[in-house]
Amino acid sequence: SLCDWSSDVCSSDLTIRLVCDFLAGATLGEFVEGAGEIAGEADGIFTVRGRIWCGTRTLAVGTGLFKGFQTREARPGERAFKG
Repeated sequence: SLCDWSSDVCSSDLTIRLVCDFLAGATLGEFVEGAGEIAGEADGIFTVRGRIWCGTRTLAVGTGLFKGFQTREARPGERAFKG
């Protein structure tokens, strides 16, 4: 789901394309973080990119194209996260 945190509205989406590159691994006990962002939108198709890292080491990167097709109210966990 893609969420607009300013209005607490999310959309259900269809994955059109998803590309992930795994660059390194983490060891047991390491703190792993990740983030994603909407890089662009045209005609209801969203380009999204993300990164997973551990300290200064990038573990994985990815990009995707998603088509939003139905809006809904954000769920409690999505509201709590708010990027």
